[in-house]
Amino acid sequence: MSYLTDQDVAERFRGARPGRELVAIEEAAIPVTVLRVLVSAQEEKPLPLLEEFVLRALYNGISEVGEIAAFLGLAADQLDDALVAQVQAGNITYRGDRELAGLTSQGKLAAIDLMSISAIEQEIPATFDRSIWRVAEYRENDLITKKVARDQGLIVIPALRTQHIEREDLRLVDLEHLVQAGKGRARRLQLLAILRSRVTKHRYLPVKLALFSDGISPEPEVLVIVDGEESFSHQRELEVLGGAAALGMSIEIPVTADSPSSSTSDRLDATLGSEELANFTQIGVYEHPLRLRAALTSAQRRILIISPWIRRAVVNSQFVADLEKRLKGGVDVQIGYGIGANDEGSDAAAVAKLRELAQRYANLRFVRLPNTHAKILIYDDVYITSSFNWLSFKGDPSRTYRMEEGTLIEGAAQADRVHKRYSQVLEESTVSAPGRPGKDEK
Repeated sequence: MSYLTDQDVAERFRGARPGRELVAIEEAAIPVTVLRVLVSAQEEKPLPLLEEFVLRALYNGISEVGEIAAFLGLAADQLDDALVAQVQAGNITYRGDRELAGLTSQGKLAAIDLMSISAIEQEIPATFDRSIWRVAEYRENDLITKKVARDQGLIVIPALRTQHIEREDLRLVDLEHLVQAGKGRARRLQLLAILRSRVTKHRYLPVKLALFSDGISPEPEVLVIVDGEESFSHQRELEVLGGAAALGMSIEIPVTADSPSSSTSDRLDATLGSEELANFTQIGVYEHPLRLRAALTSAQRRILIISPWIRRAVVNSQFVADLEKRLKGGVDVQIGYGIGANDEGSDAAAVAKLRELAQRYANLRFVRLPNTHAKILIYDDVYITSSFNWLSFKGDPSRTYRMEEGTLIEGAAQADRVHKRYSQVLEESTVSAPGRPGKDEK
């Protein structure tokens, strides 16, 4: 399977929908059923049908060309090409003046070989894609269980139908490449019929979704990427099921023409120097996860994240593994979260993962804040403020995407000022609420 990272998807498909903006890249899963299919097959015959019949007829004592043609319901001259081909192959002799043909010694062996070919039954594995309702060429090693899909917070693309998979739902053309010749067979097998099938397990195939917005309609256009390529069949069937609405996805269109960055909870300092202004950029919604990934894989000195909620779709096993590598490398990490009187909106399992890391690494400060609306990411000398929820951007049941941009500044001075400010906030929250999971609890 050809796996694409979010960065790969952004670079490759950003311009795939002219006039629309790439809003988000999501991890998704296709429902797949693994089958064992019993088929009838035979060795692929080496000759065209007419040539095979000529050899069989001659072997059974029919030597007159007209008689052979009449048996097939053909005119005698319609056998000319078959006769010429077999004469050239050295399998038959032919007397044109009397319209008679006969087998050579080599031809007799060829006829016996043809008659020895008989049908066999073979059970073959097949993967049935329930979102397009047909057999697809997926490797079982690429499939994951429902639990893994759920733990990773993958968006499950609905099945096209809900009934059981029947024999009539399987097509010979989709299974032909799965039939194996087996030991002792020189020629490949030719599929003749599907006898029956049985389900062995239900699985999911991880795929990517790219969401595009025209800035007017609240419904995004969904591009489905399977095995590294845009899948038109999956997009077509998804539209049949209701498109983005079937996945609970919508776009929140801004009601004013104000600058997107004006709605962020943490405004830029008015004291930006010319060097900082030169490194001031806006980043789109889809770029935020890429920046978080960059922080977790490339930061050398520090990472600071402020996010109201924490969800397991973001803080998954890969997130934890990447973060732990940074911690082992001596990177100073601070994470603050929390909004309201309780942790409603956050996943307890995801919070527990970060709390456990904070107990093992002295260079991780993990703090429950009393009430934060800030969404901040700092890594090394990169500072980003936005309305983007860094640790919960996936896993939102409503799947509403906001057409807002974040503000990114690359520069030590601004990053240092903001880092100092939020480090102080985290320190004060740790001291004022010692019962919460902060650095002092280790």
